Amino acid sequence: MYILGFVLLCVREKYFEKYNYRFKNICTINVGINIDGLPMSRSSTSSLWPILGCVLPYKEVFIIGAYYGSKKPNNCNDFLKNFVEEIIKLINNGVFLCQKSYNIKIKQIVCDAPAKSFILNVKGHNINAAKRTNDSFRNETDENFHLGCTILKNIPELHFIENIPLDYMHLLCLGVIRKCFNLWIKGDLKVRLQHYKCQVLSNKLETVIKQAIPVEFCRKPRSLDYLKQWKATEYRQILLYTGPIVLQDILPNDLYYHFLTLYVAARILCCEDLCKKYLDYAEELLKHYVKSFKILYGEHHVSHNIHGLIHICNDVRIHDTLDSFSAFRYENFLQEVKKLIRKADKPLQQLHRRYVEKNIVAYSAVSYKKDPKIKVLKEHFNGPIIHNCTSPQYKFITTSGYVIKINDNVNNCCLMSDRSILKIENIAYCNTRKCLVAIGRKYLIKNDLFDVPCPSSLIDIYVVSDISELFIYEISDIVNKMLIIPYTNNTSVVIPLLHIE
Repeated sequence: MYILGFVLLCVREKYFEKYNYRFKNICTINVGINIDGLPMSRSSTSSLWPILGCVLPYKEVFIIGAYYGSKKPNNCNDFLKNFVEEIIKLINNGVFLCQKSYNIKIKQIVCDAPAKSFILNVKGHNINAAKRTNDSFRNETDENFHLGCTILKNIPELHFIENIPLDYMHLLCLGVIRKCFNLWIKGDLKVRLQHYKCQVLSNKLETVIKQAIPVEFCRKPRSLDYLKQWKATEYRQILLYTGPIVLQDILPNDLYYHFLTLYVAARILCCEDLCKKYLDYAEELLKHYVKSFKILYGEHHVSHNIHGLIHICNDVRIHDTLDSFSAFRYENFLQEVKKLIRKADKPLQQLHRRYVEKNIVAYSAVSYKKDPKIKVLKEHFNGPIIHNCTSPQYKFITTSGYVIKINDNVNNCCLMSDRSILKIENIAYCNTRKCLVAIGRKYLIKNDLFDVPCPSSLIDIYVVSDISELFIYEISDIVNKMLIIPYTNNTSVVIPLLHIE
């Protein structure tokens, strides 16, 4: 069962009408594709298999097509046939939108390992296989790997290595980090945590960390009692943010330093500026992590996901940071798709009708002008005000990536252009500078949280203390919002935000 192909026509027109400013200076539209199964209920085996797309590098996701059945599609080529035929037409003929012709290119196909094996018509993942190339895949040189031919071969210029990258949501968050937690909680005795340490870890998550999570995070942490129910975003929170704090004094030193190796590498690969400087370093860290994993946890625990860490830096070189080719954007959209099907009868018709209606209304209701980079909201008159500053005063700064709330200890900490850490207490107009400024207090002392495998200051993570008198900065000097977590002895740990949920 299949519904209309590449971006339903009426939705496509509205999409490009809304976002036409994005395409003024380009000739090629790069498209990302995601394919995954979505169970529809716990009481049946029925599942929805949508084919999703997005225009890169942007976050908005759209439905290309969908299969619905009592089990997953039997044949990958039957499932992909309509999609492949239409994408070939678009690649060969281009697309004419808003009085301009564009080329279409599939830049990336993002799937978890089982879905990737299905659409490529190959056997499941195997860490002992030789490194494959585009030519070896197209020529099916490994007869033990290929179950048959995949119709995806018909797509012009599709590179089966470069255009089908590893996905860190499944590889790292639901793969490596989840595996580590399972080993720490119920693994071999040499790496298993004592029960009281698990309780301390849970307490850290539910008290200290939970109270420090800012508005940009869609989930607050849960205790280890709910480990089986943890979502990918909860594992990502450990991987990119809170891991060094919650695992400190919980893991033995060798396991803790081993985790920090992965932590530093992951943060480098998720930050555009750090990637440009330290990508090769991150690759060396990941190679060391995999090699050490065999020693610390045992070679029998080295899975496909652990082995995949060696290769993910190559995908970053092609596609940019990890979030540029992750499944997170599609996973969030899938939950919205599920809500469009409200009963078992004629599910695809429901999906088609409600999706079209929803998007026509959504795209028609918004302004088509590009939002400014920084906006201030909610005027007030409560101060504090210092010399040469006056009203108007504002409570909020919003950007495309974060929200800053004055006097909110969880949401008012920022990294400034001079690498100072500022707690913002007001936003006001400065008469001498003729612009809006942030009024706040700087942390006077900054120390490293860790020094293995590198000083944490290399990735702008600090232990801060001792607050200053009021300072002013132009709001354009704000580099990033910081996650701020209470630490020890009147200190806090500050960590730059990397993602947008």
